[in-house]
Amino acid sequence: MKKLDKAIEDYEKAKEKAELLTKRAEDAVKKMKQCEAQKIEAENMEYAAIVREMQLSIPELRALQNQLKTGLPHQTVLEEMKEEEHEENEQSKG
Repeated sequence: MKKLDKAIEDYEKAKEKAELLTKRAEDAVKKMKQCEAQKIEAENMEYAAIVREMQLSIPELRALQNQLKTGLPHQTVLEEMKEEEHEENEQSKG
């Protein structure tokens, strides 16, 4: 009889522990989803701030978006930066 009582007691303890861990895991997932939503909201606010700083109209923003998708603007920007740097170097020499 003692063996059965011990097994039942161990089972009940294990069950309680499993239920507690399940609850903690559910809480952690809920917290993670809340943090993810906050992160997305913060990113969206930064995007909006950048767009406002650029002072682009919606059609201009769409045109820029299409240009970025279809072209290689980063190469153009790098070339412009190199040209500006070269011009600055030439001016400082002369």
